[in-house]
Amino acid sequence: MMTWLASVWTVRPWLTAVLRLTPALRLTAELRLTVALLFFLPGCSCMDVLVTNNINALNGSTIKISCTFTSCYKMDAAQFSMNWTYQESSNHTEERFMTYHVKKKMVPVRSDRFGDRVMFAGNLDKNDLSITLSDVQLEDVGIYNCYVKNPPDRIQGHGIIQLNVVTEPLCKTTAFQPPPHCSLTRPPPPCIT
Repeated sequence: MMTWLASVWTVRPWLTAVLRLTPALRLTAELRLTVALLFFLPGCSCMDVLVTNNINALNGSTIKISCTFTSCYKMDAAQFSMNWTYQESSNHTEERFMTYHVKKKMVPVRSDRFGDRVMFAGNLDKNDLSITLSDVQLEDVGIYNCYVKNPPDRIQGHGIIQLNVVTEPLCKTTAFQPPPHCSLTRPPPPCIT
């Protein structure tokens, strides 16, 4: 109770002073407070990352993993950043395999896992950060993360894609039904001894 009273007495002189201001000065003070609150409130951002959450790929095929973003701000190459990472389904460690570099644009980070199989397939002018993965392997199953930061947006956008790899069956069958079969057997002849 004493803490509440102490806080009221500390705020009250400021509040009384604001209320005594002329209407024009009071509006200015309220406007500054509103702008300050909007600036510091979480979620005041325009960043949105769009991905396909689950992708099924055929073993040995080439696929496009799409990642696009929307932002209220035009991309400034000097401040923009993005990364693609891979994460095994059973592991929480992320391995970066693609990044944005101001002078070189999109740069694949060579990894033992992907080698030269990952290429940038997007268009930065259209906010498209998609990649292609060629010769998809069973070991490529996992989570692919697309991270985007486009200041002055304050949050980092994040898209999560689960890649599943399927194989073609080794043999193909059509609906199998045994041919109709009918046989008649006679009981064996009686044994006479």
